[in-house]
Amino acid sequence: MGYESPIHLINDRMRIETEGMIIKAIQKVGVYIDRDELLKALAYDRDQYLKGYEDRDKELVRCKECEHFEYDHVEDVDGVPLIVAHEICRFWSGGSKTSENGYCSFGKRRECDDKNTAEDKDL
Repeated sequence: MGYESPIHLINDRMRIETEGMIIKAIQKVGVYIDRDELLKALAYDRDQYLKGYEDRDKELVRCKECEHFEYDHVEDVDGVPLIVAHEICRFWSGGSKTSENGYCSFGKRRECDDKNTAEDKDL
């Protein structure tokens, strides 16, 4: 018999205990269900839940891909030449700070690459 990781053993024990707690909670409210059928249903629900995230991510427009996103450069601060790049969204109040990986429901994917892209950030 080979070595079996204690983490694997603990994980299996926790899964079994969790499954038992779920079944007891359901039975406590008066619903009696076959254990194996419940576990199949829970696995199916989990798969559908994860699929929903995958579908969302395909349609989601991150700020860095959005037509409203740009880097705002400040050329002069109190007479001192300085270039500071801020990630901003021109949709919100004409220039609210954001993050490249942010997103909102108003995001619209940029039709073509313009000069104000992530590569310009290092200027």
